[in-house]
Amino acid sequence: MVSVKIAVVEDDCALKEFLVEFLESYVHDEVISFNDAVSAWQALKVKQNNIDIIITDVNMPGMSGLDLLRKIRQTFPQKICILISGYPDNERLARALGADAYLAKPFKLEEFSFLVKSFLNNLQERLGASKIMCAHQAA
Repeated sequence: MVSVKIAVVEDDCALKEFLVEFLESYVHDEVISFNDAVSAWQALKVKQNNIDIIITDVNMPGMSGLDLLRKIRQTFPQKICILISGYPDNERLARALGADAYLAKPFKLEEFSFLVKSFLNNLQERLGASKIMCAHQAA
């Protein structure tokens, strides 16, 4: 199985910690977290290929999750971006900017886990196929 790294960007510390703990126990992959979009963007620029899935809140002080999504789509269009927000009206704009998924808060944990697992499965297949191709080309 290919390892996947997930980043959670959320300014609500209690929700962020809950999501990180849930993801670590549910998907058994590495999960990192950020309190704001600016920190997440800085890490993405440095770590580039080490973060596969970004789960971000929309409304945060400083840079919003929508601004983070814009930057990610311009620079790393292959990254999976899931936006979460307490404002359902943000969904249309998030989708127009290229969000892979959108969850309105409060969301059910089952809905969140199903969504994350489906993206993980797709990513695992894609990364696994990529590794096989690289090994074949090296031979």
